[in-house]
Amino acid sequence: IREVERIARGALGEVRSAVSGYRGSGLSAELARSKLALTTAGVRLELDAEPLALPPQTEYAMEMVLREAVTNVMRHARAGVVTVSIGRQAGSYVLKVHDDGAGHVTGGQPAGKDITEGTGLTSMRERVRAAGGQFSLENGHGMTVRAIFPIRPETPSSAARTVTA
Repeated sequence: IREVERIARGALGEVRSAVSGYRGSGLSAELARSKLALTTAGVRLELDAEPLALPPQTEYAMEMVLREAVTNVMRHARAGVVTVSIGRQAGSYVLKVHDDGAGHVTGGQPAGKDITEGTGLTSMRERVRAAGGQFSLENGHGMTVRAIFPIRPETPSSAARTVTA
């Protein structure tokens, strides 16, 4: 029993370490991972990102949306180019991921303007809303994922990190 407990505690420690590293790497690291993954899949990444000091909750939400959007492109889009834009617009931080692929596909066929959300899209929408933002999808000439987060006045406890591409 003690040996099983020791092994279980060790495994739990390893999982916690992996999860904290996975969650906490930041948007800059996720952009680098995205570039590597897309390049490996034969998809060109075009990046238009201005340096921003993002609040941690906004940065984390952008990081997760970017990860899921790139995963969806690689699995479904049959895209040649993905454009990622990160910047400020009208008092908000905006993340936009656009691919030139087939658009939203269900059952192997393009679904036109109708988008049935699976777990990934639902997860993106929920993360953005939890961070106080708005999430939208545009289907046509590829797929565009847009996450918009309000710029709030900084408080002393909201240590923002500058995100660079």
